[in-house]
Amino acid sequence: MMRKDSFTSVVVSRLVVRRDGAESWRWERGQTLVLAALFMVVLVGALALAVDVGNTYAQRRRAQNAADAGALAGVRALALGQTVSEIDAAVNEYAVQRNFGQSYAMTVMTPTRSVVVTVTKTFPTYFATVVGAPTMTVVAVAEGVYEFPEITSGLAPLAVHKDAVRANQDGNLVEIWDSEKESVDPEIISGGERGWVNFLNDGTSPAAPLPNWIVNGYGGDVYTEQACED
Repeated sequence: MMRKDSFTSVVVSRLVVRRDGAESWRWERGQTLVLAALFMVVLVGALALAVDVGNTYAQRRRAQNAADAGALAGVRALALGQTVSEIDAAVNEYAVQRNFGQSYAMTVMTPTRSVVVTVTKTFPTYFATVVGAPTMTVVAVAEGVYEFPEITSGLAPLAVHKDAVRANQDGNLVEIWDSEKESVDPEIISGGERGWVNFLNDGTSPAAPLPNWIVNGYGGDVYTEQACED
């Protein structure tokens, strides 16, 4: 049988048979408070494993998204020939302001045409605080690289000055005017900012094949790296 002895303990009776055949009852006291405390530690540890580790993976994914966005924005700015401060501003906009990266470090490597962004994010835990981990930190790294195409085809015979592209920082669609008339609107490329390209490169006027190139693209191969470098 069992009787309640106190709030924190349980008294258990056990029937004992002696060697001479006589029977007697022996009362034993079992403490449950220690067992309950140990069980709570195990339970909190399991919750920390399920909730906080899952949250860590989610935070790591968010940090990687921020690093990826920052690297892409930074390498775009590098490809447009912008300064280091302008590249840093682009990285900050996309890694921190738009994707909630907590802090970042940026490295611009001009010889390899790349930008490396490292995003660090520290966040509080839910249950792991009980086991001595009030915060966790995740780190994500991304590298953006741009390259010139070595060879391409199907190009439209139209060239646009790089400064006209840089002026359109918002990434909006632009109009290209086939006219000598100048425009001060950054979304309109006109005048000397654009021109027709002779893919034949033979010193002749491309007037004859030009309409076909405009409609269908140039069918030959164009080696572009040297032209882009210059």
